[in-house]
Amino acid sequence: MYNIVMNHRFLCTVAVVLTVFISGANGGADAAHSHTGYSYKRSLTIPGNSPVREHYEWRSFTIPAQMFGRLNASCSDIRILGVGSGGDTVEAPYLLRRMEADTTLIETPCTLINRSSTPQAQYVTLQSNLPNPTEWMRLDIEHDEFDWQVSLEGSHDGRTWFMLKENARVVSIRNDGGSYRYTDIHYPRSDYTTFRLAFKTRQTVTLNGAKLLRREGKRANYQRQTAGVQTIPTKEKNITVCRAELPYHLPVSSVALQVRNSYDFFRPLRIEALLDSVKTSKGWIENYVPVISSVITSFDTSAFRFPLHTAKVFRVMVENGDNEPLRIDSAVFQIPEHQVIARVEDGRAYTAVYGYTRAAYPDYDVVHYQEKIPDKVEVLILGEEESQQQVNTAEPASPLMNNKLWLWAVVILVIAVVGYFTYGMMTKA
Repeated sequence: MYNIVMNHRFLCTVAVVLTVFISGANGGADAAHSHTGYSYKRSLTIPGNSPVREHYEWRSFTIPAQMFGRLNASCSDIRILGVGSGGDTVEAPYLLRRMEADTTLIETPCTLINRSSTPQAQYVTLQSNLPNPTEWMRLDIEHDEFDWQVSLEGSHDGRTWFMLKENARVVSIRNDGGSYRYTDIHYPRSDYTTFRLAFKTRQTVTLNGAKLLRREGKRANYQRQTAGVQTIPTKEKNITVCRAELPYHLPVSSVALQVRNSYDFFRPLRIEALLDSVKTSKGWIENYVPVISSVITSFDTSAFRFPLHTAKVFRVMVENGDNEPLRIDSAVFQIPEHQVIARVEDGRAYTAVYGYTRAAYPDYDVVHYQEKIPDKVEVLILGEEESQQQVNTAEPASPLMNNKLWLWAVVILVIAVVGYFTYGMMTKA
């Protein structure tokens, strides 16, 4: 009887040891892989002049251009870790907000009340009954082709006039290469009710009407990156191919091209983004995706706007026709500001880790109550980038057994021993 009791105790001990062993092996593996795989980190500091006044608060930081170059394509690999005074670590939930424009175009009607002319210019007076602030005027000109200089004045009483825009250019072109029309006159925001246009041309100007416009709402915040442009030799005649390379992969929403040529030009244009490169026996083949097709012209030097594209290299293709090729010196890219808004607690030191290609989007409850997060929050100061390999010089704790085959071998051995002693007890009983 004594042997049976001892054997029973032995079996219980073996079972406990086996359970601890397996959980220790699995637990060690989980601990070793917790928040690993992230190649970079930055400290997050709460400014001393704005401490956390509640148990927790929402704070934000803006992702700098260099950090974009380390993130994966979907920006899903940011994790914010907070370490307490006792050494415990929590993952702080956050939202990633793209600070793009959210505006509404507001039109104010105006009517033509007077026309006159001199040998040098033709004048049109317009009036609006609504004293709304406006930012630009859009002209409805009947002609298909024109290139005129226009001056715009504003008045409150129709007697005293103030210059809003002098020698603005309005253009309309239609040919086999395409069509282009620009009839907007921008001026400083003002609330004049009477306007006077002076068309400096001897041609007869047929103005059907005009609209006064302004935008209301949240304006976009942008980071800007300037890149040099390299002209690429091509076998295609009458086409200029240029390549602009950014220092990092960046989410770009517009680009302005700086053209050296001083004469007037009007050329069809395509902009493409580099998707990937494939090495073949004949060298590297670059695969591009279309971004925008438009017209580049000396009449309008504003940026080309397009849906967000994340890329490092962009290609510009200009159709010159029979004209002298354009010389593009540089490209100015606009990157919408991306803001990380995190929930931080008092008494914790925070760090942002990132740079993990395979990281999926985190699943936080905050996505279900975004409307409760204030539009304006205090800032977090983002520190300098550090490599995790440089910071973590100590080897991470290894699990008891890295190879699961060894674990299964031990399990089978223990089962065999337990079976042997169980059989012995049953025989003696």
